[in-house]
Amino acid sequence: MGLQLFNMIICLCIAVVTQSLKVTTVITISSTSVYATMIALLLCFKQTYKNINRRLEKINLSQNGLDDSEFTRRMTLQGVYYKKMKSAVHCFNKFFGFSIFLLLGSIIFSALGWLSLVIFSDTPFLVHVTVMPVNVLTSIIIIFCYDSVLEEAERSIFISLTLFEKLPWKSPKRKEVSAFMEICKEYAPVFTVLGLFRINRSTMLGLVNIISTYLIVLIQSRKT
Repeated sequence: MGLQLFNMIICLCIAVVTQSLKVTTVITISSTSVYATMIALLLCFKQTYKNINRRLEKINLSQNGLDDSEFTRRMTLQGVYYKKMKSAVHCFNKFFGFSIFLLLGSIIFSALGWLSLVIFSDTPFLVHVTVMPVNVLTSIIIIFCYDSVLEEAERSIFISLTLFEKLPWKSPKRKEVSAFMEICKEYAPVFTVLGLFRINRSTMLGLVNIISTYLIVLIQSRKT
């Protein structure tokens, strides 16, 4: 929310100086910069979890050559990284929660308006395709970025489970891996919208369900 307001102020200042930008254009530029920042941060999250998984895979391959103290040090370090990522995701949710809420809301209204034009107007269908709301594409990209972060975080559990099964029963290394798996479960990343609901790939199905429901209501109201 703060970043969005900051970008809008910057864009408005540019418009005043150049006297060449319309208000709608300024808002569009501001929203685009916020969504681009969200995508960039989500890709950074994904890369960080991927780096953690790479280290876990190296530990998995070299676990026979590591003594207990070195093995414990490496697993503890990965657990610290995993906990810090949970804090980063929490800050991300607080900072961009309102922006994604506005995006999802605008998708519903934009899609309903676009579908009503396609269904109830006499304009050829190809004309409407060219004006399909850009927010829909933006939301799909962002939601897939959310989901890719979650998938990469879940891989840590599967890699740890593979390592856990290789280690001898009741060995110190096995206990360290078990502790790391508990950290992965407790500090798993959760993306939410203002704490109202979680965001993952199924969010798109939820949006389709909402849009189709209101579209049926709209069609029935036009018939009556």
